[in-house]
Amino acid sequence: MAVARERLTVDGSDALEASSWALLDEAAALVRAALPPGALRALVLIGGYGRGEGGVLVQGGVERPHNNFDLLAILERDLPAARAQLDDALAPLRRSSGIGIDVGLTTVARLVRSPALVMWVDMRNGHRLLAGDASFVPSLSRFTVTRIEPNDVRDLLVNRAALLAINDELEARFGAEADARLLLKHTVKAVIGYGDALLFVEGRYDSSYRERARRMENLDAAPAAFRRLYADAIAFRLRPAYEGPLARTFAARDELRAALEPIHAAFERRRLGPGQTSWDGHAHRSLRAELRVLEPARPAGALRALRTAARFRLPGLAPLDPFAHIGLRLGGARALLAATLPCVIYGSAGAAAASTAATLLGASGSASADLREAFLRLWGRWSDVNFGHVARKNGLVLAASSP
Repeated sequence: MAVARERLTVDGSDALEASSWALLDEAAALVRAALPPGALRALVLIGGYGRGEGGVLVQGGVERPHNNFDLLAILERDLPAARAQLDDALAPLRRSSGIGIDVGLTTVARLVRSPALVMWVDMRNGHRLLAGDASFVPSLSRFTVTRIEPNDVRDLLVNRAALLAINDELEARFGAEADARLLLKHTVKAVIGYGDALLFVEGRYDSSYRERARRMENLDAAPAAFRRLYADAIAFRLRPAYEGPLARTFAARDELRAALEPIHAAFERRRLGPGQTSWDGHAHRSLRAELRVLEPARPAGALRALRTAARFRLPGLAPLDPFAHIGLRLGGARALLAATLPCVIYGSAGAAAASTAATLLGASGSASADLREAFLRLWGRWSDVNFGHVARKNGLVLAASSP
């Protein structure tokens, strides 16, 4: 009798589960064949499918995976050409299946040394082994929710909010011709990211989508309107529907931003302290918070910050106080993005805050379009290595960076 495989979806059919596992087995064989013998410690499926909560899309009455399969190859040592080799090896399978298969690379040494990041905690708590050592990922005992670094959650929020900025840019350039499905996917990811950040600062984060939805439902710190929005986003993540009431809810831009802005503000009050009452002066407060890495109890964080300061080049020199300037040097691009994000996403920041953001980002002006383009240019360079590919695919070519 065949041994049942771990589920990849919550409620996908047996046929979908079987075809998905067959595809993953084929992908694993291609990865193993592309790497030298003994190079692979483990190959795992991460993300929603790795946690058994992958999205299921129904097209013409047929179920298929909605999102890409995210594979992580954990290598015994660095192999400089491995990424290109794996991409080339998987390309025919992507084309023949019509399903995205992304593969990331890391090494045993990097994981053993890494701080507790959200993605590693989620990986440890929910993954599917495709090849190699089944005991390695569970052995990474430092990767627990209580040890997640707050700045990593901040970066998660920035990355998800950046999707809203991408939507704004697509709509500004293409109007009604912008890809409505892409806009909707971005919005759903953003809503989940905002809610996850709030759950984290409230001590309620969990790696499971369904458990997070349950905890958000009972979270007094979130307004009822946002709790409903978050529940709808999780439901869409599991069973996407690109037409109907949910799609219309997420397409209502102004109402959505009005629901998200107080969630962001609540997160920043918990991160920066009760003095965070408006976005005016937020950039200075956010950057000064970077000095916390210099506390004696955080030697590893201080070392990373000093490395950042050595290699990060400021797009512009805003009139910052000395502590904020030092914080910017220590925090680098990610700190800069977090400091300027509210001026890019919301319309409630004052003219002085927008001017400071424009100088920090190296923008051509302080108008919303200028801030957004400069923000996305910096974000694509320092935070999301895949942004350039996605931008070109969707006709979103940004102007050259400022010197």
